[in-house]
Amino acid sequence: MDGLVETLKGIAADVQADVIADMVKEGAKPIVRSIRARVRVQDGNLKKSIVAVVRKRKRKGTAIAVIGPESGGQYKGGKRLKKGHGQNDAAGPSRYAHLIEFGHVDRKGGRVKEFPFMRPGTAEGQATASAMMEVGFQKGMNRVLAKRTKKLLRQK
Repeated sequence: MDGLVETLKGIAADVQADVIADMVKEGAKPIVRSIRARVRVQDGNLKKSIVAVVRKRKRKGTAIAVIGPESGGQYKGGKRLKKGHGQNDAAGPSRYAHLIEFGHVDRKGGRVKEFPFMRPGTAEGQATASAMMEVGFQKGMNRVLAKRTKKLLRQK
């Protein structure tokens, strides 16, 4: 991993952001898989909504992955609904995921036990994530190289 850091330092910031975004995207996949494996399934809405969104900062040459339930997504029966299609009785898993993760007070005054899935899933997937980031580095470099080559050929 240290060699990758040295290689990235010699690249322009916008190219660096693209390569790092591919690295982060590949590194997030095993974490998402391990989190999904730990979710308690009632109807599958929460499990399906766990995603990784990669955000690039081209000027800084960095990228981050935000992993968790998709905000704004509506699910019913474990399937994502299109906007405006039967969303009245659909569930937005991002609105209740924290209640499952940390537990909550019951309506009757009791306590509902927590069932953590994000924290243990993240810890479990981190070892695989670093190996996958190296694969992402190769994919990112190949993609950027192809993109730059295509751009140069178009200019001629």
